Amino acid sequence: MVHFVGAGSGAKDLITVRGMNLLKNADVIIYAGSLVNPELLEYAEDSCEIYNSAYMTLEEIIDVIKTADSENKDIVRLHTGDSSIYGAIREQIEQLNSYDISWDICPGVSSFLAAAAAAGCEYTVPGISQSLIITRMEGRTPVPEKEKMRELAGHNTSIVAAKYLRALQHTLFYKKWATHAMSYLNNDEKIEKHPEWGWLRKARYTEDFLFSDTEMDVMLGLLLQHNKSNRMAFEYMLAYVLQKKDLERFMKYYPLGKDLGYNHIPISYQEALIFIWTQQHPNFQGLPWSISRNVLEGVSEFARVYMTQKDSEPILRPKYEKTFWYYLLFRK
Repeated sequence: MVHFVGAGSGAKDLITVRGMNLLKNADVIIYAGSLVNPELLEYAEDSCEIYNSAYMTLEEIIDVIKTADSENKDIVRLHTGDSSIYGAIREQIEQLNSYDISWDICPGVSSFLAAAAAAGCEYTVPGISQSLIITRMEGRTPVPEKEKMRELAGHNTSIVAAKYLRALQHTLFYKKWATHAMSYLNNDEKIEKHPEWGWLRKARYTEDFLFSDTEMDVMLGLLLQHNKSNRMAFEYMLAYVLQKKDLERFMKYYPLGKDLGYNHIPISYQEALIFIWTQQHPNFQGLPWSISRNVLEGVSEFARVYMTQKDSEPILRPKYEKTFWYYLLFRK
């Protein structure tokens, strides 16, 4: 097995955790010696075979890989930054495919991202730029005429989409889809009428806000506030607080769904609602929600076993493992 690993943008600790672990477990490492920080090789075991590809031809690299693969060794091909950007991996992958050698790719932190971090800047400032072009100066590798700086200076936001859709038009399985998708480029009216893309465009949040991955429910709430028909945002918001076992916020958010056109309450919501009800009421009389008979019977049996059996978890697990009650009380 060959692992193409992005070494990151220079510093030894900027490689991904997965990339570091692949280096630690590698039997053979072939690294781009002129571009990769040699300190990364310190992650390798003493028994690991290490080759500097700066002094090797493509044929020599493939020969080393073929020999190692025939011996069932784990091989890391260590590239600078992220191997998908100027990594010259295509020609290597084509060779590996021809010899039926398995491979995968571990992404890395490219230098264009490290440059922004070092400068303390943002590439996509609202009102100034929302697009990013990655290119290089022409040298030993020529730059196509259409990608010269003077051509890129007049780009529009559809250029990347059009480039890859044109490539897909030459494939067997995606030709028809790509041709159809091309007809939507720069056609806002047609996009608006598309059953999926039109909805996604309407659901997209258009205002600036500070994103927080520790307040995902708030982020989803902003999407729902922006588009009151966004059922997906509502369902993910409730799922998030249930996963966090935060019943107080669940009860705060649940009423927001009254205008979303639900014909019935999803089972997981029913289970959370009835659990909250049973903490405050002795029976089901006056229940304000439409809870199915199966859920009512289920929570009654679950509560009986939970309250009467000293070690109830193994008794409840076979029947109730997939319920919210089991998750709330037993899952860590």
